[in-house]
Amino acid sequence: MQVLQTLEELEVKDCDSLEAVFDVKGMKSQEIMIKQSTQLKRLTLSTLPKLKHIWNEDPHEIISFGNLCKIESCGVKEIVAMEEGGPMEINFNFPQLEVMELYHLTNLKSFYQGKHTLDFPSLKTLNVYRCEALRMFSFNNSDLQQPYSVDKNQDMLFQQPLFCIEKLIPNLEELTVNGTDMLGILNGYRQENIFHKVKFLRLQCFDETPTILLDDFHTIFPNLETFQVRNSSFEILFPTKRTTDHLSMQISKKIRNLWLFELEKLEYIWHEDFPLDHPLFQYIEELRLLNCPSLISLVPSSTSFTSLTYLEVDDCKELIYLITYSTAKSLVQLKTLKIKNCEKMLDVVKVDEEKAEENIVFENLEYLEFTSLSSLRSFCYGKQTFIFPSLLRFIVKGCPQMKIFSSSLTVAPCLTRIEVILTQLLTQLLNKCS
Repeated sequence: MQVLQTLEELEVKDCDSLEAVFDVKGMKSQEIMIKQSTQLKRLTLSTLPKLKHIWNEDPHEIISFGNLCKIESCGVKEIVAMEEGGPMEINFNFPQLEVMELYHLTNLKSFYQGKHTLDFPSLKTLNVYRCEALRMFSFNNSDLQQPYSVDKNQDMLFQQPLFCIEKLIPNLEELTVNGTDMLGILNGYRQENIFHKVKFLRLQCFDETPTILLDDFHTIFPNLETFQVRNSSFEILFPTKRTTDHLSMQISKKIRNLWLFELEKLEYIWHEDFPLDHPLFQYIEELRLLNCPSLISLVPSSTSFTSLTYLEVDDCKELIYLITYSTAKSLVQLKTLKIKNCEKMLDVVKVDEEKAEENIVFENLEYLEFTSLSSLRSFCYGKQTFIFPSLLRFIVKGCPQMKIFSSSLTVAPCLTRIEVILTQLLTQLLNKCS
C-alpha cells in the first residue's frame, strides 16, 4: 500500500481470480498502523468476475483516500468488506470525492455490510446503472436508524441504502435516479429546492405516466440543462397540451440537451397537439435518440428547431422519414446530423410537392452521416434544391438503395471529404456538389 502514496491513477481489469483490490488485512497483520495519505485520484475496475470487495477490511485506521475522485466498478459485492469484531458503526468520509460511477454491478448490495454512514461533501456526479440489487437512497433518517443485523451466513437482514439523500445533495450537479427513487423525490421534495445545482439528470427504469413526472419537475430541478431518459416504458414523453402546465416556460428555456436511450415502447416524443411555440423546441441544442425501436415520428409535422446544433438518431426501426420540409427549413443552426440503423427510413426529409420550387438551406451543417439505412433511397425525393454552404464531410455506408442524394440540385461548395461506397451516388455528388 505504500506505493500508492504518489500514485494518481490505478486501473485493474480482466483479472479472473481477483477477490479484493487492497489488502488491508495484510497491512494490519504486519502491524503497519501508521495513517498514510494517498494522491490516488482515479480508480477504474472492470471485468473482474470474482471481485468481492475493493478493500477487504475497513481502511480508515490505516490509509486515507481523501483525494479519490472517481470510481468505475464491475463485479463487486461490497466496496468495503466487514471485519470480524469491528466497531458497531463506521463512518466513511471521502472529503474530495467528486465523481462516483457504478455500472453493471449485479451483485452489489451495499458500500459496507455493517451499519455505517457515508460522507461525500464534494460529490458532483453520481451515475449508477444496472445495479439492480443496490438500494440507492433513503429519504429520511429513519432508514438509517433501523437496527442492523446479519444472519450466520452473513446475509443482510436489513439493507442500508447507499445514500441519505439530504447528505448527498449540497454540491450535486449530475444525478442518476431510477423510477422508484424518482417517485420518492417527487413525493417528498417538491418545494424544498434542494436540487437547485443539478444540471444533468438521468432518469432510468421509470414506469409511471409522464404526467406524474412532469407535475413538479420544474420546481424540483429548476436549473436542469441536460435531461436523459433511459430504459423506461413511456409511449409518449410529452403527451398533451396539459403537459405545458407542468413543464414550465422557465425550465424549458434552460434545457439544452435531450437524450433518449433504450425506450422500447416510445412512439412519439411530443404529441401532435403539443404547442409548436413552446420554448422547449426553441432552445434545445442537442437531440440524441438511441434504440427507440417503436418510434413513429421524431417531432410534430410543423415543428421548428431554431437552436438545434446536433441531431443523432440510431436504431429507430419504425421511422419512415426523419423530418418534414417545414422542420428542415428551421434547422439553420444544425452542425451535425447522424442517422444510423433505421431500416425502414426511405427519405430524410419528407417530400412536400406544394413547395417544390423553394430552396432549403442548411446554413451551418458541417457533418452529415448515413450508416446502415437499408431502405434509404435519398435525402429527399422531392424537387426542392438543397444548399449546404458549410458542409465539410459526408459519409454514406450500408445504404444499398440510395442511388441519388436528391431529385433536384444539391450545392455544397466547401465539401472536402466524401466517404461513399456507391459509385452511382458518388458520381451524382461530384457533379452536383460544386
